[in-house]
Amino acid sequence: MTRTLSEMGWKDGLIHLLQTKGRATAPQRGRRKPVSERTVDKRADVLFRAFRQLEALGYRIRTLDGFKRKHVEVLARHWEQEGLSASTIQNNLSSLRTLAAWMGKEEMVGRSSEFVSDPIRVRRKTNATYDHSWSAAGVDVEAVLQMASAMDAYVGMQLRLCHAFCLRREEAVMFRPRRADKGSYIDVEDGTKGGRHRVVQIRTEYQRRVLDEAKAFVKGVNGHVGDPERDLKGALRRFSYVMEKCGATKSGLGVTAHGLRHQGLNDLFEEIAGVPSPIRTSNPREVLSHADPEKVEYARAVVSETAGHARLSITGSYIGGLAGRDREPSPAEKRYMAHWTRFFELHGRSLLTETEKQEKARLRKILRLDEDKGDAPGHEELPTPAGSDEVNLAAGGA
Repeated sequence: MTRTLSEMGWKDGLIHLLQTKGRATAPQRGRRKPVSERTVDKRADVLFRAFRQLEALGYRIRTLDGFKRKHVEVLARHWEQEGLSASTIQNNLSSLRTLAAWMGKEEMVGRSSEFVSDPIRVRRKTNATYDHSWSAAGVDVEAVLQMASAMDAYVGMQLRLCHAFCLRREEAVMFRPRRADKGSYIDVEDGTKGGRHRVVQIRTEYQRRVLDEAKAFVKGVNGHVGDPERDLKGALRRFSYVMEKCGATKSGLGVTAHGLRHQGLNDLFEEIAGVPSPIRTSNPREVLSHADPEKVEYARAVVSETAGHARLSITGSYIGGLAGRDREPSPAEKRYMAHWTRFFELHGRSLLTETEKQEKARLRKILRLDEDKGDAPGHEELPTPAGSDEVNLAAGGA
């Protein structure tokens, strides 16, 4: 005979609900879709931790029927006092809201702002506040990739795919290169966030080379670049371990593997728009005022598509807000921005002295403008001012 929630302890009740309702989500745009196993695991972690925190705070709940709105308020205040980030508090409250819905108490957990003393504490900052790219942190990307490959060939290949195609960690681990290669683009399907399939255009020779290396790395059309002796969780743990050993952590070099995704998406925006991404300049409004608005919008659309997001506004999470940033840049970022500002100043002049030409050549190297971008379709260089004695950037002038 099946027991009801009122007859189960809260632990058994949570296990029961996670097993019977954990894979379903609320209707979105008129349809329901299952959530990923990763989301189920995270939701379970949040819920079990929340009930243990309630016990530690002196609230002993025997069954889920005893879980009330006052307990949500206690937890939210506790998380606020602990100094958790806005996104973490919101995610935690979202899991409690889902639990309440499973229990038939949809109205119990309202808006997140109702449960904290300061609504700003649960206001997400959707726009990036600093450049997460490895180059912005002064990290030698190739050196780290080689180090990772020397430690673990599988992780090394996964990192190269992250770098070349802006893949997330799980997407790279599960990537099937032979099946994904469609000639002019790749099909990204396995491991995507929310199960959203997307297409990433092959725009450079580097991308084609990495894809061909990945195809040679696996066996069979369905072969993936993850270690066949590890399951997905084991492969992800190994990925994180190698990153830590290579120093690619926030506490090490100041970067994460996700920073390679930011790197590629910011570079992609700059390649198409012809100007620095907003997060890479101190005055985005001024820089963008000199850009072609249609190119900027197209660049944002391509970044959104490449990242696998449906909303154009999500590009701000990678390239920054078009109106500017709300955080003071770091000294390294200020230097990088100053290089861009000075380069555009020199590039806008009709005549340059020999010293200025040498300075411009040095800035080209610092800003990686001389790197081979391959025969990327739709790629356009910065326009050379009329009457200038400078050759076009595409021709490799100083």
